[in-house]
Amino acid sequence: MTTAAKFWTARLKVPILLAILIAAFNQLSGINAILYFAPRLLGLAGVSDPLSASIGIGVTNLAFTFVGLWLIDKLGRRTLLYIGSLGYIASLAVCAFSFLVYPAFRVVSSAIDVENSSRQMQELDDPAAVLSAADKDNIRQAYADAQQSLIAAAAVEDYTGQAVAIPEESSPQDLQTLAAKVKDEASTILGSKKLVVLFSIMAFIAAHAIGQGAVIWVFISEIFPNRNRAAGQALGSFTHWLFAASITLVFPIAIGAFDAGVLFAFFCAMMCLQLIWVKLMVPETKGVPLEEIQHKLGIQ
Repeated sequence: MTTAAKFWTARLKVPILLAILIAAFNQLSGINAILYFAPRLLGLAGVSDPLSASIGIGVTNLAFTFVGLWLIDKLGRRTLLYIGSLGYIASLAVCAFSFLVYPAFRVVSSAIDVENSSRQMQELDDPAAVLSAADKDNIRQAYADAQQSLIAAAAVEDYTGQAVAIPEESSPQDLQTLAAKVKDEASTILGSKKLVVLFSIMAFIAAHAIGQGAVIWVFISEIFPNRNRAAGQALGSFTHWLFAASITLVFPIAIGAFDAGVLFAFFCAMMCLQLIWVKLMVPETKGVPLEEIQHKLGIQ
């Protein structure tokens, strides 16, 4: 019998399930999507210099990773998962609430769409651009949709900024300038709210670094017997990167189709499920002999 067959036929149902779930929840938090697309998310939040602000996110990740490594043998794996889950839920809930409740965030998002589609429209006449007829039709449709979205977002009763009127003769360059002004106005209206979103995203990164980021690989290595540890780590790594690739692939499409608040709410809901999972299923492995862990997990 091959090593893989021995792994799957052994009585490892509980550690296999734990390895799959901790790796899946790691990515269902949205961590890689938020890290990879941080400048775009910060731009949607009205942050004036999202690229520079994303550097702060990286520094936060680095600093709190060391905190997590320092705490993991002091507080234990399960405790850090609790802390991380609660931090996830709180920070993601604040982001979701902000994007869904305050109309100025939708105005910023719509203005960015107009800016981007205006740039694409200007490229239609570029002889160096290799575009099919279908591509050109899609760009024109996106350009028209972005204009209507911006007009509708600025016309919401709760929005305190100026309503947007787009003259029919406006060129893509004119619309790009108009969208930039509308975005600046909406960002000014947001005031401290955009900083709340920024710090909430940084708190999310800190929660991940202390919790899931510090625990995942240590935990997976501790729940499998020595003879199955390599296969268990491979299973966890495969699940982790499968979800990472899938979510990262879908996220740019989803952020174009849904309000950012909807996506933050989805990730928040997943972390609520993670908290329940930690409460009901996850054993503490800190300082516990391997034989005792195997006994708890029903491994013979």
